[in-house]
This record gives sequence, structure tokens and C-alpha cells, in this order.
Amino acid sequence: MSKTERFDYYRAYSQQAGYAHELACNLHSAVLSGELGTRELLDALHAMENDADHVNHQIHERLLTDFTVPLERDDMGDLAHVLDDVCDALEDVAMRAYCYHCTSLGSGGRKILALLPECTGALLEAVDSLGHRSNWRDGRMKERLLRVQDLESAADVVYVDALHDLYGNAELDAGQRQVARDVLQTLEDAMDACEAAAECIFALMTANL
Repeated sequence: MSKTERFDYYRAYSQQAGYAHELACNLHSAVLSGELGTRELLDALHAMENDADHVNHQIHERLLTDFTVPLERDDMGDLAHVLDDVCDALEDVAMRAYCYHCTSLGSGGRKILALLPECTGALLEAVDSLGHRSNWRDGRMKERLLRVQDLESAADVVYVDALHDLYGNAELDAGQRQVARDVLQTLEDAMDACEAAAECIFALMTANL
């Protein structure tokens, strides 16, 4: 892309959020079809995460070279970073599962996993609205961001109960318990990354209204 060509930052953010949603949906579908822990799943999610990385790099490169940008440069860089964190966290679930030969999730992990497509979907809808300032005031964007936070709070409850059950399961040895805990933590980290992205958008809106 020529440096003289106008770069559409809002479209790039939507691409990042779109990749996050695609990663979440593919991860969820793969687990339901018994593909967790496979190299095929890891490779598929890694390819998507690489595409998301490319968009993140584009944003940061243009922030360094463009004379004018739509919002504060630091705020825009922060948003690109947190959206990329969501993609990284989702890929990490597949990576940990593959490395640890983890082929299934406990009930808590499955519950958190089921929340991820809805959470990333709400985040995507909010990001898609960023380019139109009128959307910042009509309440719908705020509702989507609050939905992300509500889903993350619901995942927190599931996570605590799942850890309680995990460490109360006498049938597991220490190694099995550690693997289950680590994969469960990566799912929780992915939900936390979604919430961090929502909070970043809230802050950006507040600073620029």
C-alpha cells in the first residue's frame, strides 16, 4: 500500500475483531467435533492469528508514518494491541491443548468455550460501529460493550467453580490436574482479553466524545 493512500483504520480494527470472532467460532466448533489437541486445529488457528498479526502491524506502521490520524495515536495503538491480544489468547488455547495432548475439556472449560463466540461477536459489533461517531451516543454500542463485560463476569464464576471441582477430583493425578488447570486458564485468559478490549473502547469513546 502506498503511503499516500489513505489508510482506513476503522476497517482494520474491524478486521482484527473479525479474526478474533472467527478464531473463537472455529475453536468452539473444533472442540465439539473432537479436534481439540490436534495439529490440524493448531495450524488452522495459527494461520488466522498470522493474518490478524499482519493487520496489527499495518496499523502500527501507519500510525508511525501518517501525518494525521482519526484519534489520539496512543489510544489507537492501544486498541490495535488489545484486539491482537484476543487473537493471541484464542490461538494459545489450541497451542496448549496440542502441547499437552489435551483432547477434551471438563464441563467448566466447555461452558467458558461456549461463551467465547458470543463474547467476540459482541466485541465485533462494537468495533464495527467505531467509525461512526453517531453510534457512540445512541446506546447500542455501549450495550454491546457491556455485554462483553457481562459474559466475562459469567466466565469468572464458571472458572472458579471449575477450579474448585478440579482440585476436589481425587481421580486425577498431579500431572492431569495441572494440564486441565492450564488449559482452563487459557480459556479464562481469552475472556479477560475480550474484556480488556471492551474497556479500551470505553476509554477511547470517553476521551473523544
